[in-house]
Amino acid sequence: MLAQTFQTSDSIDGRGGNDTFNLTVTADADLPAGVDVSSVEVVNLVSDGTGQVTNLDATSFAGAEQVWQVNDANDIAGVAEGQAAGFRDTAATATVTFTGESGVVALDNVDDGSALDVAGTSLTSVSISGSVDDDGATPAGPGSLTVTDSSTSGTGGAVGVTEVTGEFSSDVLLDISDFTAATSVDLSASTGAIGNAGTSTNVSLLTDLETFVSGSGNDNITAAISDEADTSFDLGEGNDTFTLNGTGDTNNTATSVTLGEGNDTFVVDTALTNVADVTDFAAGMITVEDFNASEDVIDVSALGGRDVLTNTEQANITAAADLEAALDLASTATTQGEYSVFDFGGDAYIFNEVAVGDTGFENGDGLIKLTGMSVADIDAGVNFLA
Repeated sequence: MLAQTFQTSDSIDGRGGNDTFNLTVTADADLPAGVDVSSVEVVNLVSDGTGQVTNLDATSFAGAEQVWQVNDANDIAGVAEGQAAGFRDTAATATVTFTGESGVVALDNVDDGSALDVAGTSLTSVSISGSVDDDGATPAGPGSLTVTDSSTSGTGGAVGVTEVTGEFSSDVLLDISDFTAATSVDLSASTGAIGNAGTSTNVSLLTDLETFVSGSGNDNITAAISDEADTSFDLGEGNDTFTLNGTGDTNNTATSVTLGEGNDTFVVDTALTNVADVTDFAAGMITVEDFNASEDVIDVSALGGRDVLTNTEQANITAAADLEAALDLASTATTQGEYSVFDFGGDAYIFNEVAVGDTGFENGDGLIKLTGMSVADIDAGVNFLA
C-alpha cells in the first residue's frame, strides 16, 4: 500500500516467470524515492477512489511490460519502447510521455469523455488499443475518446507523430484530429465501430495523410482531399459511411477510396474542385475503386443539379479520342454549377462543372471516377442520391 507499506528504498525483484505487482493507492502520494521494482511484467496501480500516484514515472518499474492505472489516473512519464501505459475503469485524462520513437497506450473500459495526450521528443508512432465505456444514455451510445499529440519529433520541418495505429474492441467516437503530422492511420484491427450515425471520426485536418485504413465495424469517417500527398482510404468491412470534402487540391494530388465489404455510403458534401491541372488531371483524380451497385450508395446531392446527357451526347463522349476530349464534351453538355455522369473506357465518371467560364474542361472543375461502373448501373434514389 502506497505511503504505508511501500516506502523509501523498498526493493521488489520478480526474477523469473510472469509477475504482477499490485500497489493500492489510498491517497494522493508520490512514489517513494529510491524504490526498485524490477523483473515484474505487469504493474497495477489500483486506486481505492480517493487518490492517485502524483509523480508517476515508468522508469521506477524497470523491465515492466505494462504499467496500469486502475480506478483513477494521472500523467505518466518515462514510458519506454515496448512498454504499455494502461488505463482501466477510469477517466483516462492524462499525458503519457514516451522516451523512444514508438509508444503504446492500452485502454480497458475507460470512461466516456476520456482525453489522452501523447508526448515525447523522439515519438513518431503511437498505438492505442482497448475499449471505451458507453455514454450512459438510454439507449446507450458509444463513448468518446480524444487523443492529442504534443510530441516534438520529426524531420524536414514536420513535428509530431506520423503513424497512428488503433485497435478498438468497443464502439468509440474517436477524435484524432490533432495528429496533423500523421501520414498513416491504421485502425484495421478494430472490431468496434469508429464513429456512429450522428458523429464521424474526422481526419480532414491530417493534411499529410497518405493512407487511412478502418476496421470491421460500421464506421463513419469524414475526410478531405489532401493538398500535400496522394491519399488512399480503405473502409474495410462493415456498413460504413465515408464523407469527402472535395474542394481544394491545389497540388493535383490523387484520392483513392476503397469502400470494402458491406453496405457502404460514399458522400461528397461539397462541390468538387479537385481538377488543379487539366494537362495532368489524372494525377489529381478522385477514384472510387469498388463501388457495388447492388449494395452501396453514392450521395452527390451537394454537387448541384444533374444534367442528364442525351443519347447523342453520351455517344459522342464514348467515341472521343481520349478522356480529356471526353471531358471537354461533358463540360459543353453540363450547365455551370451542375454535374453530369458519363461512361468512358469501361468506367463511369461524375463531372462537376464548377469553374466559371465556357472554355470546356478546365482547372477548378471536379471529377470522380467510379471504376468498373456504368451509367446503366445507376438507380436514382436507390444507389445514387442526387
